[in-house]
Amino acid sequence: MTYFEKNTINTVIRHQFGYPTALEKLSSPPEMLRIRGCLGNGPCVGIVGSRKADNASIRFAFSLSEELAGMGFCIVSGGALGI
Repeated sequence: MTYFEKNTINTVIRHQFGYPTALEKLSSPPEMLRIRGCLGNGPCVGIVGSRKADNASIRFAFSLSEELAGMGFCIVSGGALGI
């Protein structure tokens, strides 16, 4: 079982079903997305920070994203290490 399968992360390719129509409007949309959970139609927010974040910063980012997700926001991440 792959990391993506273990963590319920799906891959969506541009021009395939499930690819967000809002991204198609960008001048250079990403060709592939990894999605954990559901994108939904609500507002999206990206939380960015340091690749070398300390534990307190990581806990805060996790807590903030969890609260925002509970309010219906889609949390967007580039997938890099850190925050």
